[in-house]
Amino acid sequence: MSLAAQELTDCERHLALARRQLEATQRISSALYSETDAESLQRLALEIAIEVVDADAGSLLLYDRAQNSLVFKHAIGPVAQSLEGTSISLSLGLGIGGQVFATGEPRITNDVSLDRDHVGTIDTRTGYETHNLMTVPLRRIGAPPIGVVQLVNKRTGEFDANDVAIIEVIGSLVVMAVHNSILAERSKLAVTARSLGEIS
Repeated sequence: MSLAAQELTDCERHLALARRQLEATQRISSALYSETDAESLQRLALEIAIEVVDADAGSLLLYDRAQNSLVFKHAIGPVAQSLEGTSISLSLGLGIGGQVFATGEPRITNDVSLDRDHVGTIDTRTGYETHNLMTVPLRRIGAPPIGVVQLVNKRTGEFDANDVAIIEVIGSLVVMAVHNSILAERSKLAVTARSLGEIS
């Protein structure tokens, strides 16, 4: 392949990535205006993430400070029901998800059998076999992660940096929505406390 042809192929690849990012951003942005429930928004974002990177399954895990664990807030895929609500204790070892949460750096594992950090206890418990995995921190710029999103078993090809870039866009919007819902809840509590003070 000539240099010009290679440059054209690279350009087409970048344009395809930009289109995927734009589509995902538009869908999440629309949901931010139509979905007032943070839980529904989180699940929708996970659905879009799985679809846009062509994964078989995915999960959104949020950090629980009191238990020092990552909790499966939402899961989509063949064994989703057995995962939601369960947690991974970071006190017992970080694993891949814990390391991504601790470092704030995304990680691609295209063959979990070659990665000694892959714990595999969830596969053993559920019977679902993980072949490849992409883990991306949920964070705002300049802030520590609040959790991670994991996409499992890409149906075609391997996870790559383009997939990471798309999920980071989706993740940042999810974190913004979670942050806004927390602020809204605090505002409601402040109004309630103020009303009670006036009554008393």
